[in-house]
Amino acid sequence: MRRVLAALALTAFAAAAPAGATLPRGRPYWTPTPAQVARLESQTSRKPGMAPIWRYGRDYAGVTLDDRKMIVGRWVRDDSGRTIGVRIGPLSAIPDIADGGCSVVSVMYDVKTEHLVSMTCNGVG
Repeated sequence: MRRVLAALALTAFAAAAPAGATLPRGRPYWTPTPAQVARLESQTSRKPGMAPIWRYGRDYAGVTLDDRKMIVGRWVRDDSGRTIGVRIGPLSAIPDIADGGCSVVSVMYDVKTEHLVSMTCNGVG
């Protein structure tokens, strides 16, 4: 029951967060593994307005929200190809961008349930 309530709370948080909202800053921080990030990315699907995943620089970090390990990420489209790929690091290394439409995508993934909680394009400023 507790797990269901936690999942519902996280889903409600994700649904209520405006597009382009600041990424959650839950503590303690931890470092996701490449395998965990690969599982997250395997659950994503291209939304209208989004480029293919390989067109984005994808930054990920681990946070703890309500005692649950979550991976948060921000994807930034780069048509030049200079910053494309996956980077796993501290939360402070993830770009904090408030607009950009689907050139900037925010994701959140629950590690325990292996569920993509949210994937949203930023707003347009």
